[in-house]
Amino acid sequence: MQITKVLFLAPHISTGGMPQYLLKILESLSEFETYVVEYNNISPHYIVQKEKIKQLVGDNRFFTLEKDKRELYKILDRIRPDILHLQEIPELFMDYEITKEIYEARRSFLIYETTHSSDFDVSEKVFLPDKFIFVCPFSEIQYSRFNIPSEIIEYPIDKCIKNRQLALDDLKLDVNLKHIIIIGLFTPRKNQAYIFELARLLLNYPIQFHFL
Repeated sequence: MQITKVLFLAPHISTGGMPQYLLKILESLSEFETYVVEYNNISPHYIVQKEKIKQLVGDNRFFTLEKDKRELYKILDRIRPDILHLQEIPELFMDYEITKEIYEARRSFLIYETTHSSDFDVSEKVFLPDKFIFVCPFSEIQYSRFNIPSEIIEYPIDKCIKNRQLALDDLKLDVNLKHIIIIGLFTPRKNQAYIFELARLLLNYPIQFHFL
């Protein structure tokens, strides 16, 4: 039986939500032959997910593009994947001419797209994939105008704490309070200001917010 080849193309694989999502997807695809291409190498320091992904797929199936992004053509020709799965819409990270060549050329592989951004103006979408894989229902609503097949694969929540009180005692947190954890970089695009407003509205309730 022929094994399906899937090549994942990510804008970067520095530490963050998108690389972590990609890692989880790769862990679930053990029956496929998977490859990963990193379009931009943002930093040599934030490599937690990158090292895990390399270990998972193998160094010979992990590629980082340097200045000449046209190397992607050679990788596609060599691997000949069945599916090219972009971990963001190409309009947000790929060179226009390279994207145009890949999407419009006669190709043997399908193109899937996943977006991890909610602030892209969908009316400006130029290139259309064969299928969308969305991380949440909101994205599916945003892109429904294109009538392209889609699927929602949300990030799985690992419930690893069996005893709440023991966990809170270990962290020296008040067991009588509800604890809400917000994880992420403080940037305008991620709109943590919204969470601050919610916290202010709940000042008189037994709730404590933790920002990591």
